[in-house]
Amino acid sequence: VLEVAKDLFPVEEREISLDELFTLDGAFLTSSNKEVMPVSQINDHSLLIPNEVSMVMHAFSKKLLQNI
Repeated sequence: VLEVAKDLFPVEEREISLDELFTLDGAFLTSSNKEVMPVSQINDHSLLIPNEVSMVMHAFSKKLLQNI
């Protein structure tokens, strides 16, 4: 997923502090059964789903279909 995202925009993979969670522009989770899922809420803090997250979701799904 990160390789797909790196083709679309700059990606930074690192640990973040709890305080930083509330300043994110957007976030996503990955797993083998859910592929790419946007994070819409952390505790009581709602997050928008930015276009970049949607782009990663679409590009990753497309890449999976090409490799079947």
